[in-house]
Amino acid sequence: MKKIRVLFVHNYYQFRGGEDEMADLDTKLLEKNGHDVFFFWKHNKEINNYSPTEKISLVLKPTFSLQIYFKILKIISEFRPDVIHINNFFPLISPSVIYAGLRKKVPVVMSLHDFRLICANGLLLRNSKICEKCFDSPIFSLIYGCYRNSRTQTFPVYLMISLHKVLDTWSKGISAFITPSDFVRRKFIDAGFAANKIFVRPNYVEDDFVRRFENRGFQKGNYFVFVGRLSEEKGIKILLSAWDILKKENLRFKLKIAGDGPLMGYVRAKARENDLVEVLGFVKKENLVGVIAEAKAMIVPSIWYEVFGRTVIESYALGTPVLASKIGALKDIVIDGVTGALFEPTPQNIIGKIKNTTPEEIKSWGQNARKEYLNKYTEEIAYNNLIAIYESVVNT
Repeated sequence: MKKIRVLFVHNYYQFRGGEDEMADLDTKLLEKNGHDVFFFWKHNKEINNYSPTEKISLVLKPTFSLQIYFKILKIISEFRPDVIHINNFFPLISPSVIYAGLRKKVPVVMSLHDFRLICANGLLLRNSKICEKCFDSPIFSLIYGCYRNSRTQTFPVYLMISLHKVLDTWSKGISAFITPSDFVRRKFIDAGFAANKIFVRPNYVEDDFVRRFENRGFQKGNYFVFVGRLSEEKGIKILLSAWDILKKENLRFKLKIAGDGPLMGYVRAKARENDLVEVLGFVKKENLVGVIAEAKAMIVPSIWYEVFGRTVIESYALGTPVLASKIGALKDIVIDGVTGALFEPTPQNIIGKIKNTTPEEIKSWGQNARKEYLNKYTEEIAYNNLIAIYESVVNT
């Protein structure tokens, strides 16, 4: 049977996150299984070298890039893909890819790793609280300056969302949307997207990551771990507030923080004031395995609608339970009292879980977490799910 040829499209962020990780994993997964893949990518770091004129062009570039449009047309003519898979087009690639696919009659599949097609900041979060006003109209994002707390910087994103909503780009140009969780699927349906076009395909943990765990013996240490982007929506400030209280109460629970992001300066400053907190910074995959595997539990204190939480299933794969916010997709992925525990994201609730979780629960939840990974989040399952979605649009 002929293998599907894939033009894979992704825009990398300044600080590496889950979307970037999934782009790399999926392209490798497809190639590993014998598919021809053309990986077209841009990186936001190039903006740092833009001239003043080029930076002005960023006002319109997120809405439509003529340069990218013609590049993609050329690639389609030469590579002849069966499907175009957009992992992220914001901000340098733009929906111009969709129109190139339409012109060349190549079906387009798009992964939804955040809420950018609805909300300017992609988080449905404003002033550290959930906000769904843009379900009614994207004008609210401009009124509140939701992207980077600036109306000026919000305007290009507002323009992109508004214009393509009017043009019906998402409906007429996308053959299938892929969401990592049923929670995200439901939210996009609430926002008016067609239910029959949205497919759930959970994230996964690559085999190589798991082999590093299976080939080495790890012993549980005396610490909890946070892994992820150091940003407001990830709840890192709430987590550090909890550890401030633990120190004042002389409760010697250790916390290791692995990751990077815009709040790195804040995190390092807080760690200097608290000897219970260790900041590891960005940790390479081969070393991250041990950090997670030896932790008592991973803590995911997100305050936004987490669309999946890839670090949760990495923890599962390594037999480490998860303590997570009762919000977004985390409510579906973390099974309370089985693979970990859920809490409302406040310092007091985090402390309660840390103090009251027993060693017996840690062991039992860790074993259940490992089983959950094997049943739902392996590389093989993810590949089969992806190909089924591709085939559904290629064969229509």
